[in-house]
Formats: sequence, C-alpha cells, structure tokens
Amino acid sequence: MGYPQLDRATGKRYNSICVVAPDQTVEATYQKHFLYETDELWAEEGPAFRAIRLAHLPQVGTVGLGICMVGLCFVELVCKEDSKIGREPLPVQGRLVRL
Repeated sequence: MGYPQLDRATGKRYNSICVVAPDQTVEATYQKHFLYETDELWAEEGPAFRAIRLAHLPQVGTVGLGICMVGLCFVELVCKEDSKIGREPLPVQGRLVRL
C-alpha cells in the first residue's frame, strides 16, 4: 500500500509503501530511495533499497520493494548509481511483482 509517510521524530516526509500481511500486521516499510522530479518537491530520499522475504508467502522467495519507475524501468540505473556512491547493488535474486 502506498502512502505519504511523515516521520514525526525528524519531520521528514517520504513517498512510502508498506507490505501488509493477511493478519493486518505490517511486514515491511520502504521509503522511496530514487526520487523522481515531482517527489523532490515534497519528499526526502529514503535510506536504501530494500529486499524482503514475505513471511506469509515463503514460496515467492525474495521480493524487491520499489515505487514507480525504480522497480519497473530503472533497475540497471539504480545499480549503477549505488556503485557510483560506493555501495554494491543488493546481492540477492528476487522476483519482480507489479502491483
């Protein structure tokens, strides 16, 4: 589920998604890391890209979380950008799940 997230402790706003399990608990939250022009008008960059294993769907395996074009169009660009700033791309293999 996507939503504008406010971190009350820091006052920072993020373009975020959360993964909600069938029992309505939040399994993971992701703050968009690779901002688009319109995101930059109101949101901060999130801390990092994220990959998770869904506890309620173990057969799916690892799933990368992304918002908008990051997960759908710019996967190679994201990996190159991470390499430029001294971080390695996530060393996992996952599935692309479009929601």
